[in-house]
Amino acid sequence: MNQTGFSISDEKADMTTEGHEVYPAQQEPAIVFDHVTKRYANFVALDNVSFAVKTGELFSFLGPSGSGKTTILRILGGFEEPEEGSVYIFGNRVNGIPPHKRKNVNTVFQNYALFPHMNVFENIAYGLKVDGVKRDAVKERVKNMLKLMKLEEWEKSEPHHLSGGMKQRVALARALIKEPEVLLLDEPLSALDLKIRQHLLIELKSLHERIGSTFIYVTHDQGEALSISDRILILDRGKIVQIGTPVEIYENPSTRFSAEFIGDMNFIDGTVIRSETDKAIVKIDSVGEVIVKSKEGISVSDNITVSVRPERVLLFRDHEKANGLNCIAGKLVETIYEGSVVEYIIALENGLVVTAEARGGNAHEKLTTGDSLYFCWRVEDAIVLKN
Repeated sequence: MNQTGFSISDEKADMTTEGHEVYPAQQEPAIVFDHVTKRYANFVALDNVSFAVKTGELFSFLGPSGSGKTTILRILGGFEEPEEGSVYIFGNRVNGIPPHKRKNVNTVFQNYALFPHMNVFENIAYGLKVDGVKRDAVKERVKNMLKLMKLEEWEKSEPHHLSGGMKQRVALARALIKEPEVLLLDEPLSALDLKIRQHLLIELKSLHERIGSTFIYVTHDQGEALSISDRILILDRGKIVQIGTPVEIYENPSTRFSAEFIGDMNFIDGTVIRSETDKAIVKIDSVGEVIVKSKEGISVSDNITVSVRPERVLLFRDHEKANGLNCIAGKLVETIYEGSVVEYIIALENGLVVTAEARGGNAHEKLTTGDSLYFCWRVEDAIVLKN
């Protein structure tokens, strides 16, 4: 029982949001948002949001600008207060508790927020000194953190002498040295170039595995979220769209928004004209019929969207070679070479423009602009979304 008398275990049955599981099974959560709403004047930043994060999880918030990601982070850090609902960290209600009193929570900001007049050692040591940790202990812990973050040779350097990647490592070190149970990361890599970002992502994931704290990671970059997260929460206009592992969200998006936001997707709209036990026949206007995997809630006359990832598309000149596949005739209008990936832009007979992708070694070298071909996919490779 926490300080308000709210028993988390007693409320589990009531905490659901749009069919998503809020509490991971068999584990008491590190963080709980219980029907949280936050407004800025007439703008609703968070609209009745509920979710839970496992202890030790690397949990990411993903969504476009203005979706509510940073608002959640600021509420967790104590920098904002919700108008409605409750926030719990390790079972304790933290509404009204300011940032400096949330001893088990630390934040790494997008702009690093390093002290310009302090060198690397002093920046990392700052929090410990404020907490009154003895000098010898501070020195030992900072030295260990410098080694962990590969910053030993830069300990006497001031921030303006450091690259963006080094500044970010210093910011991480300063947060981690206080051994927070929850580390909040607000788009920490967004200002860095691609190679440094990729390198630091690997380091960050490795760091999380070694330390075991709960990491909350806010990003608008789908690639970052997919590569680093244990689970992802997708937000749109202050509402939860989907919660799941990277594989679950990529392979089985629950809505068109999720499908569009995570990776690239081809969308082909149609109407169910026949439904069987495990398959349904869908009529595509001006094209013909395709077969899809049936799913619960799909009935005859329903308008649905057949969604196919570009990397799951197969291209054929000869329709007979595509035996057993769904195929739509079209023409190649453009080929985009991107090194390891070749992208094909295809106009279908009904005017819809779609894409196919091939890895460099499997590219269709003999295809040229204007070629007639068939845009095909396996029945099991399509995702059916109800409109």
